[in-house]
Formats: sequence, C-alpha cells, structure tokens
Amino acid sequence: KSEHEHEHEHVIDVNELSQGQGQGLSAIVMCAVANCDLGVELLINVGNADIDVKQSLGLNGNLTLLHILAENCLVKSISAILLKYPKLTAIMANIRGTAITGIDTETAIIIGNTPIELAAMTSCTSNSHVKDMAIEVISLLLDVTTDFTSIHINTTSGGIGNGSGSGV
Repeated sequence: KSEHEHEHEHVIDVNELSQGQGQGLSAIVMCAVANCDLGVELLINVGNADIDVKQSLGLNGNLTLLHILAENCLVKSISAILLKYPKLTAIMANIRGTAITGIDTETAIIIGNTPIELAAMTSCTSNSHVKDMAIEVISLLLDVTTDFTSIHINTTSGGIGNGSGSGV
C-alpha cells in the first residue's frame, strides 16, 4: 500500500469497552445481549474478540459471555466458541455466574447458574422456535459441562427440569 493509503487506515479494537449508553461493555457482549448471533460469531472468528471476560450487567450481576449466549440461545456463537476455544469454553461452561433478581438490593436473591442451566430454563417456553434453539444449545454444552448439581435431565422423557424430577 502507498503511504497515502496507510494514512487513512483505521484500526478498530474489538475489545475496547464502550463509552456512553452501553458504557463499559465490549462489542461482543453488546452483540450477545442484543441477541445478534451473527455479530458475535463474526467477532469470534474474524475479530479475535476476548471471550474470557466477566461483565457486570447492572442488576444481572457478573456473567461470562457463555452465560449470556446460552440464555439467549445463540447457537452459532456457542458453536464458534466451542470450535475456536474448546478448553476455555469448558471452563466457562462450569462457572456459576451470579444473577441478581429483584429491584431492591436488600431483598434481592443471588442465584448462581451454569450456562446449560440458563439454556434449560429458557427451554421452558411455549415458543417452539425458542425451545428448539435452547435444546440445541443444551446439546452443544452437554459435552463440556460437568457441574450438574442443580439440573435434572430426564433422558427417558427427553425433559429438562430444575432437579425436582419434573421435565419439560
């Protein structure tokens, strides 16, 4: 390239944290929160986005990127992370991210769920498309999840529940 062409090149750091309204969030987390499966997939495969981040999302506590992807059933993104970063994904799959429920911080309940548990909870919907995507996420995460302390997978009826034995 000529010297003139180099002057007009812009280097974009996909791991730079946002300023303003989405303050403090990386591009990949903003895509994940916005359910933009293609955006996350591109940032993983092309942009070398940092996936080993815990983000504080206001009242949602500290979650890994995999938690957000699993809860939002972003199948392509999870597949891309599993393919590119299998060891790191296996670690994130077994982290209990903290999510805070309730508006009043004094009465809020702190819940720790793994990504597969979040996908299982998402599968409890009457929307068949969302349910199918959640089940696909669960099947992707089954091989890397070892912490099944609060999830019950009923293989005879194909249901997924919260440990009480009641499947979906």
